[in-house]
Amino acid sequence: MNRDSSYDLVVVGAGPAGLMAAETASSQGIRTLVIEKKSTIGLPVRCAGYVPRLQIRGFDFDKRCIIQHVDKMITYTPWGEVVETKAPGYLIERGLFDKSLALSAISKGADIMIKTRFRHLFEGGVILKKAKEEIRIKAKVIVGADGPVSTVGEEIGKRNVAFISAAQCEVLLNHPLEVTEVYFDSQYTGGYAWLFPRGKTAYVGVGIRLDIAHRPENALKHFVNLLSQAGRIRKNSTVGYTCGLIPVGGYLDGTLKENVLLVGDAAGQTDAITGAGIPQAVICGKIAGDVAAKAIKENDLMILGEYEKRWKDLFGKSLNRAFEKRKLLDTSWKDEELDIIIKKTWVAFDAYWRG
Repeated sequence: MNRDSSYDLVVVGAGPAGLMAAETASSQGIRTLVIEKKSTIGLPVRCAGYVPRLQIRGFDFDKRCIIQHVDKMITYTPWGEVVETKAPGYLIERGLFDKSLALSAISKGADIMIKTRFRHLFEGGVILKKAKEEIRIKAKVIVGADGPVSTVGEEIGKRNVAFISAAQCEVLLNHPLEVTEVYFDSQYTGGYAWLFPRGKTAYVGVGIRLDIAHRPENALKHFVNLLSQAGRIRKNSTVGYTCGLIPVGGYLDGTLKENVLLVGDAAGQTDAITGAGIPQAVICGKIAGDVAAKAIKENDLMILGEYEKRWKDLFGKSLNRAFEKRKLLDTSWKDEELDIIIKKTWVAFDAYWRG
């Protein structure tokens, strides 16, 4: 690639949101470049990997990414109540999932640059850095899909401000598990712990509000010890560890500015209670790519305004509900009131859906 190049569309971030935007635009003949700061797309995995079946119905993805099917979620509460909820979905291998999306985008004509960082916007494009080289790319539209702490979002004055801090490890199960499990405890401040099966292993994780609690590593150690003592997992069997941030401050006030669209975690399109984000990333990424392609082909950036309307029509109501529950949860988290607040703010209870 020359030091100075030109594309119709530049996508920053090669996660599900960015790759879906790239594939969708490229399939319509849009010259598209995806940049990714990491050296390997999809790694390290910072995701529990659960995808609700209904929310991605109609989305054609490589079924080899599916590790396991599940039909139920079990919620364990501090007061001893156990709630079983229908939750049909898949546990996927995120590394393979992201890589398959990347290969699909490439097959449609997109270019991808790994180990490349977004630095700044300039009038008419983006400035990137690869190793010690600075590269200027002219672009008609830019999609920022670069995660919860988005440099593209920062550049246009739109950023997430509230996060769950999550830590997760992969361990060996002592017995097969056919459901996802969620645990609430006073130690998991403002969040929860999870046990998600992956065949012979499972992801064990904890997410907490970093601004009102200590770092999640201690909470994860506590949860791993509980599962080990209960005979659910093999002691000292951790084969992998990751950590990361999940935006829980609701979607941003404006996911579009001039010729820049924000998508996925960068736009706050994440459920503020469950932390789920893959379905929104995939679908909103597809919408962003489609709208960008239309705006570029018709040489009319006003068309980009369709992006917000289309994704909010699909997810606005559910994400707003989750954000309202998040605000209630964060302001009411007290040991003696956990039974009341969890019933109002967790998806397994009827009160979550009533008000």
